[in-house]
Amino acid sequence: MFAEPYDGSQQWLSPAACQHVYVTKTNQSFLPPPDQRRGPGTTYKVAAVCSRCRYHLQVLVTYTAATGQHSQNQPDHIHHLVYRSGRQRGGPSGEEITPKGQRAETFHYECSYLTCSAVVSLRVVSPLLDAEWVRLLTDPELLKQRTEEAIATYPDRLEGIARPLPINVLANLRTYISNALHDGQRNRSISAVNKRFVVCFGVEGKPCKDLLEFLGFRTKVGAIFLLLKY
Repeated sequence: MFAEPYDGSQQWLSPAACQHVYVTKTNQSFLPPPDQRRGPGTTYKVAAVCSRCRYHLQVLVTYTAATGQHSQNQPDHIHHLVYRSGRQRGGPSGEEITPKGQRAETFHYECSYLTCSAVVSLRVVSPLLDAEWVRLLTDPELLKQRTEEAIATYPDRLEGIARPLPINVLANLRTYISNALHDGQRNRSISAVNKRFVVCFGVEGKPCKDLLEFLGFRTKVGAIFLLLKY
């Protein structure tokens, strides 16, 4: 599909043909070294999330040793993928429900060429956070209520502090999670009276407690939050 009135080359797909805007999750993606590509057992993995609908996508391409002759896979070969199995909504096996309550659908394909050993797996997972929790993090009015309550509770400590915007809440949450997962030296407890924390997530984090615990944070003595590694 091409955006009207498009009259250019037909070899390029229109960006408007896809409703998604994917962002690659680099820590969950893998591209083998050039000297290992297309060999038996070689696997390519791309993980991404749509910035619009927040659905997660994972694509795996594996060259198996059991199917076909990988040496005959030419660089300009176009795969003809045929569906083989999977789990989808409405299917005989039903969709998978993850421990976090996300709906996951999987699709497995093989290339129909006998000389091609490519196997492709596609996994689509629904958003991690539901609409209410997204609203809790991003609704300006809810954020204003949390900030004002925090300032009223700690007037001297928070005097003159800037009111956070929804983007600041998301950025701070991302930092806490990133430190826990990727930076052992900075993966330490977060004081519930920390200025940044309290104005974003409320007094002792209570307004966002259920959300934070869902994401892996745990409350310790003295109302301190710590994100446990997955």
